[in-house]
Amino acid sequence: MEDLQAELELANIEMVGVSSKKEAFVDSGILETVSEVLRKNTGDELVKTALTTAILIAYNQTQKIKEKIHEKHLLKTLTETLGKRKDLRTSAIKAILSVVRQRDKKRPGDADRLDIDLVLSDIGTDSTVTVTHVYEILLCVHNALTSAQIKKLEKRMEASLSSTDYDEKKNALLLFSLLVPRISTKNTETLETFFRRANDRNALIRILAAECIGKIYAKETLKFGKKCECCVVATLRETLNSFSRLEKEVKTKTLSIVLDFLKDSPWFQNAAVQWEMTDSLIRILKDYQEKMNESEIIVKTIKCIEAVTRWKEDARQKIFETKTTQTLNRLLAAKNTEIVEETCRVVKTLSRSGREIRSRFAEANFLPALLGLLGTGTEETKCLVCEIVANAVVSQSSPMRDTIEKHIPDLAGLADSENTELQYRALFCIKNLLYENEDGEKEKILKELTYKRLLAFTEKNTQHRIVLEALSIVRNALGGSKKLTRKVLGGIGETRLHEILDRWINVCDELAEECLYIISNVSIELLEARKAFAGKKSVQKAVLSGLRGETCEKRTPALWLVGNMAHGENETRGEIARIFTDCRVKEALEDLRRTETDVDAKERIKEALALFTPGTPAD
Repeated sequence: MEDLQAELELANIEMVGVSSKKEAFVDSGILETVSEVLRKNTGDELVKTALTTAILIAYNQTQKIKEKIHEKHLLKTLTETLGKRKDLRTSAIKAILSVVRQRDKKRPGDADRLDIDLVLSDIGTDSTVTVTHVYEILLCVHNALTSAQIKKLEKRMEASLSSTDYDEKKNALLLFSLLVPRISTKNTETLETFFRRANDRNALIRILAAECIGKIYAKETLKFGKKCECCVVATLRETLNSFSRLEKEVKTKTLSIVLDFLKDSPWFQNAAVQWEMTDSLIRILKDYQEKMNESEIIVKTIKCIEAVTRWKEDARQKIFETKTTQTLNRLLAAKNTEIVEETCRVVKTLSRSGREIRSRFAEANFLPALLGLLGTGTEETKCLVCEIVANAVVSQSSPMRDTIEKHIPDLAGLADSENTELQYRALFCIKNLLYENEDGEKEKILKELTYKRLLAFTEKNTQHRIVLEALSIVRNALGGSKKLTRKVLGGIGETRLHEILDRWINVCDELAEECLYIISNVSIELLEARKAFAGKKSVQKAVLSGLRGETCEKRTPALWLVGNMAHGENETRGEIARIFTDCRVKEALEDLRRTETDVDAKERIKEALALFTPGTPAD
């Protein structure tokens, strides 16, 4: 036994601060030795030394040591020691914490090997140091706690809120915040304790208390709800306003709390604007924009700004009023990919704003930096840029379109990506560029995209959303002059177009609508193409189904198609009318004429029915 004691003591000395030695000791079987000593429970000093060895091995584990700890069931052995040696509870708890802190979270079985009941067995009488470690263990495995275990915890946690020990108080608040959804929190005395902690001398304690109050307020209907709201917002605003004087832990935690509330709490979204929290976040971002070694704070601040601007137009206005667009442009050029991605998310939110902000968006000149990222950014960044460009191009100025169209080759190239999300975003962007554009610009875009590449998405891709975007591109390309329509139809091939439409027109409502719009666009310009479309059973079925759609919006594509076929006189008009009468399209239109209430839809029904009246063209 003395030899074993000496062996472990020597190992402990050599492992302190020398992580490379740990793997060598683990390879030599030290974990097996520790487990055997703890299981046999022989000799107080030997067990204490074995627990110290376990703590040292578990501290700053390499992946190899993690695997060994899991393989040798060290966590289970340490927990069993709690049951056998209450006199060594503090050391055993500390050893368990060392293992749990760095456990492999991808391995669901790790938490199962921890007997939480034994960890909680003396929670009511544990010393401050021990209870603090217990809280830290539970913070790592809180999802595994049962209702009965939480009930046992509540009284000690409430007592810890009034503790004079900083770590005990802090960990109790952290744990309480995680468990709020599972705890009855209508106790007025407990809430008053939180209010007192929100006025604590320590900044971290204040914001943790505010977090708990905010979560309780969101969960419960409380008679003093306004007090909760004011307390949370005032505490967080004060912390943001004194940001430069705080420790990094307080800064990052404050931003995390603000972000969580902005995402999930409508009351906080309103309060953030009302209490001018956006100004504080903007000030922090400007202060830190050059401090790339503080990337965590920059990223969290950007996320908060994105969250508040996503919900509030006033906050978006503030970005432009304070010239924060200059800061955002600077951050788009950062070398840190996470900063660039999160900045893109803010710009995306700004690109979806109302008319007044859209004009300011153009003036902010984001596009040069954004379009440059199509070649250098991560795949996620490229997806975001495509979304921004797709938003920006709609109803924007010609100069903005000109800037974008210089990068059409880059956008077309993204359609070849193996990343289907990136394919989808690129196609969506190209679709918007084609919408209501000049014929010459459409031809340039289609030349870069190529018909071969475009049609590949309509033939072999199994994701309907990508097929839908490809069909939308065809639809928008065909929505030009007669000359362009003939050119596009020639590029696609009339036979190929019919095959594509047959394949997708009756698969689902969304694809059917795009197919009907394609036929409608061809029909308005090329009268001679109408009969071939009208005579197809697949088209007749889709038109009839569309006219019987549940909403006015769903009926619109079919109404446009029939109405466009009624425009102009040609020798096939009577035959098309007969075809649509035989397949009950006329009957469906007559039914709609009697029941439709929408004014615009009524006009389209009238135009469509003109097809069946000789000598009465819809135009």
